[in-house]
Amino acid sequence: MENTTLEPKLPQPNEATSSKHSSYATSPLIKWLKTLLIILLCVIGTFKLLDDYTHEKVNQSIVHGTVAYASVKTLSTGISAAKGVEFSVGLVTTRLGELLEPVNETLVYTSHIIMTALASLGLQKMLLMIFSSSLGNGILLFFASVYLISVWFKRFNRYESRAKSLFIFTVFVRFSLAISLGANALIDQAFIDPQIDQSIQRSNELTNNIESLSLDDEMSAEDSEGFWSKTKGAFEGLSQSLANKQDQILNLPDIFNNYIMDFMNLIALFLLKSILLPIAFLMVLKAAFHKVINAFN
Repeated sequence: MENTTLEPKLPQPNEATSSKHSSYATSPLIKWLKTLLIILLCVIGTFKLLDDYTHEKVNQSIVHGTVAYASVKTLSTGISAAKGVEFSVGLVTTRLGELLEPVNETLVYTSHIIMTALASLGLQKMLLMIFSSSLGNGILLFFASVYLISVWFKRFNRYESRAKSLFIFTVFVRFSLAISLGANALIDQAFIDPQIDQSIQRSNELTNNIESLSLDDEMSAEDSEGFWSKTKGAFEGLSQSLANKQDQILNLPDIFNNYIMDFMNLIALFLLKSILLPIAFLMVLKAAFHKVINAFN
């Protein structure tokens, strides 16, 4: 018979228990880094360092949109007043309203889009006020305290992972809108606002042109009546005036088509400025948030 020796089996430590305790164990340096980061985020939120900048930029965007809306409405009023103006060129009588109808239809859509953009900016401002309020900061401080307790007190180390996820989610909700709108404001100042200003300037130019055409038509009618009542000898001057008026009328369609493209650009710019870019930045922040959560878990 073979001699068999029974070796005493030493108790093996529970691997799950050891891994759990190893995950709870955190070096003091890591703890202090976490603490400093949490305190920094709480200071930024409490003193509204990011929110004040974003609030200012949103207010500027609202003022900018109001100016653009006023310019469009002024032009629309001028078109409505000039619709009944008639130009007699030889035997042909042309109404200015017929030439202005495409511009007027574009103005209706432009004013609706600008109003939608202003409503979106107002909603963004309201959300900023809610997130930066005492309630929002109180929630941030509460979950920051819970996270710090789970980091520094051993009896609560087992809840650190859950407290960390709640704190990161609170930070995302608290700062995501301010960050996205702040980044949007930088793009607005660099690219979008100058083009909007250019479109507003051209809208004002079109308003002045329409008013000048209306005034010129009234003045020519009064002058022609007084002239023919006094003398019949200035037929050449009147013919030259009619020829100039005819050239202006014939050039109106090309001028209006150029302005229509400006208004279409204005619609696109306000959609991009107040709706599309903020949504795009929020989607980017959401993707970054998920990556951060996955990295910590």
